[in-house]
Amino acid sequence: MNIEINAVINFSPPAFLKIRSFNETANFSRSWSNFQAMMHAILVYDHDLEKLAVSLNDRIFKNAGGEKFITAFISIFNHESRKLTYINAGHQPALLGLAGKVKLLTIGSPVLGGFEVLPHIELGQEKIQKGSTLMMFTDGVCEIENKKRKEFGVRGLTKVIKKNPGVSSKKMNDVLIKEIDEFREEEPYPDDLALMSVRFLT
Repeated sequence: MNIEINAVINFSPPAFLKIRSFNETANFSRSWSNFQAMMHAILVYDHDLEKLAVSLNDRIFKNAGGEKFITAFISIFNHESRKLTYINAGHQPALLGLAGKVKLLTIGSPVLGGFEVLPHIELGQEKIQKGSTLMMFTDGVCEIENKKRKEFGVRGLTKVIKKNPGVSSKKMNDVLIKEIDEFREEEPYPDDLALMSVRFLT
């Protein structure tokens, strides 16, 4: 199986990870590296996404006392069964596109760290077809506004995927950034921007 991945990351200096909290923003390098370390340590021993979500929620809640939380889209792709298993933990929906159609991947759990015990967790599963594109992105992409204060939104990303079936992951991201820049005109980016497109070639 051939998979093509392209990522665009644009952090407005200084670089910060916006962890949802009542009154503060955590330093990107420290908070994000801690979060990655927790995920890596768990996934090395177990590929159970439900256990991963529970463990991450428990650690974040204990470290922050419920005053901070993290949104996340976590997934595992099995290339033999072609199944993508995922949990969307209060994050923007990942977009799965094929032949001009787009599905929003929203199944999962509430945000991580906002509850002592997660009230519910549900695994999402999708069978990945040849030629599919999976797009993941942060709030900074869909919250971009134009002069009329209209947001680009998830709808704007969906339109780009529908209009560009079959293009490479790099081309998809290039087209999207061009569309965003034309949409916002001279308006500044409101937040940091991170975007990843994955194209399943075979």
